[in-house]
Amino acid sequence: MTDLNKPVSQSRNKTLSFWAFEKERWKKIGYFIMRKKMPDEKGDIGVFPLAWKIYKRMKGEVKKTYTHVNTYDILAGAMDGVRPYVDLLVYGALPALLTGSEKAKMVFLGFALLLAVQKILRSIFLEISTNVGFKFRDVYFNQTSIDRYKEMLDKPRAFFVINMPETISSLVHDVTRNEAQLLRNCGYILYHFFTFLVAAASLFMVSPVAMLTIVLISLIRVEYDFYWSNYFREKNNKNRMFATKVYAINRDVLRNSPLVQDGLTMSKECSLIGHRLNWVTRNEIKVMFAEAKNSLAGFCVGEIMVSLLAAFLAVADILKTGDIGRFALISGAIYYMTGSISTIRHIYLEICVKCRNTIVDTEKQLITPKAIIRKCGENELDEKNNQITLKKVEFAYPKIKDITKIEQNTDKIERGEEVLRDISLEIKKGGVTVIAGTSGQGKSTLMSIFRHYYYVTDGEILLGKENVQNLSDKVINKQIAFVDQNVHFFDNTLLYNVKYFNQNASEEEVQRVLTAVGLSKDVARFKDGVYHRIGQDGRALSGGQRQRLALARTFLTDRPIVIMDEPTTGLDQVLSFKVMKSLRQLAKMKTVILVTHNPTEIALADRVLIVQKGKIVADGEPMKLIETSDFLKKSMTKQDIISKQQLFANA
Repeated sequence: MTDLNKPVSQSRNKTLSFWAFEKERWKKIGYFIMRKKMPDEKGDIGVFPLAWKIYKRMKGEVKKTYTHVNTYDILAGAMDGVRPYVDLLVYGALPALLTGSEKAKMVFLGFALLLAVQKILRSIFLEISTNVGFKFRDVYFNQTSIDRYKEMLDKPRAFFVINMPETISSLVHDVTRNEAQLLRNCGYILYHFFTFLVAAASLFMVSPVAMLTIVLISLIRVEYDFYWSNYFREKNNKNRMFATKVYAINRDVLRNSPLVQDGLTMSKECSLIGHRLNWVTRNEIKVMFAEAKNSLAGFCVGEIMVSLLAAFLAVADILKTGDIGRFALISGAIYYMTGSISTIRHIYLEICVKCRNTIVDTEKQLITPKAIIRKCGENELDEKNNQITLKKVEFAYPKIKDITKIEQNTDKIERGEEVLRDISLEIKKGGVTVIAGTSGQGKSTLMSIFRHYYYVTDGEILLGKENVQNLSDKVINKQIAFVDQNVHFFDNTLLYNVKYFNQNASEEEVQRVLTAVGLSKDVARFKDGVYHRIGQDGRALSGGQRQRLALARTFLTDRPIVIMDEPTTGLDQVLSFKVMKSLRQLAKMKTVILVTHNPTEIALADRVLIVQKGKIVADGEPMKLIETSDFLKKSMTKQDIISKQQLFANA
């Protein structure tokens, strides 16, 4: 019976001591200053370099808005930082005010007015910063999402590990949202940094020793937080590994629930599941309490030290000078300096680092390594170039388990066993060519490389006289119309979908293609006719209706080469004959290729190519190949071919 007999495996890298951690940290800072990369560095970009990289990528209104919001953040921070100095002036004028002189009153009123102006300006700058910040988030998210979606739509066909549209859309949303949040929080850091700088400058004017002492204490607290943040991150990673092991064991029990029931061990397994989950919870709570305890201890010690120091310095100064204004400046400056550093630490460690990790990890999944991106050119094609030629073509799929671990700029990548081997052939207009064979022999891959979905590992593919590697996607798509088994439609009207590739098609042309694929009678039964809304991916239609709609859309496209994968799947013989008649008519002026194992389509083809283990093992008319091809012999006889051809002729 499966159980946790061993603790989770610990990381080989032991948690560093504080001084060892500091040594490594400053070593990295030194390498960064010298613009060198550490020998064992993984290359993950830091928070601020990433923010700068994102900023440089911005343009237009987005960049303008972000510049504005940062400007107001700096001004608001400066207004906060100057407050201790204004307090110095106001409170320093109080003793003279008590003398009752007119001059002292005017000086005090002037400084009080300055304090009011400082407060008003701070409030104005903060309000503008907040409002412009909201605008920036919206503008950045919209503009960057547009750019990223455009990149996904325009991206050359390649071997994607993550290729589900819903997944890619979710990843784009996550990256964009975290980039906006990272940039905005960098603005908050800028705000508090300028508060710290101006407050430190005010304190330096009165007591340089106090200012340097507070800066030193602040740096120690920052390093302390960095160390413990790293320490607890490693602890939490170990807990996640432990939890993953526990959940895997529990899933194994659930998958084998019939065995659990038959073995009468239900109560025992349930007890073990509860026991394992309690282990996970106990470990998580243990780390959570340790983290909270450490954070509270660090905060209390730091605050007590700073508070005592501030009190000592302020009291000592007022006893020495008797200036209440200096007392207000020292205590206020220390308050603003420590408060700013504490807020910066929190924003950086709790928000910015998490955003950076999300951005880096997610973007890795959207990258296509250089080694598997197709080569594309900008050559043009004449519409008459509808001949496909393959010259000694070979192809093998890349072996990719985790795309995030592949170097983006690598030119070499391991490939698996060859799917296509030494294929040479020509396919011209004037007749229907069928590519047949059992599953897994390379038929669909062959269709993909016709359209330059992948680039071949050896050999050449020509459209007319041009190598597909010298053509853009736009040119290839103008030349080839393709119908896949898994057809896709928009959640719109039937007319919108059938005219998608040919918006200028007339009503007569639409009716002609609907009749050609046997869909006109179905459309007549719809309440709204061609304006019938078909639902997402055509869910309001039957499987056969969706297939025929895809064919109608292709017929209306009017491209020189037509490639179809199992075009008559789900259609009865009458409709299959109707579609084949349209295809044969189409083939008089175009290159028509069908991928199929349907005996009817094979029997009615002008030419049949049999693919076996990635090679063309037979090529010719069906009546001639029936004598030599084992594949055809297993699926039909000569008489079957004759019968189907006669039925087709009489249909």
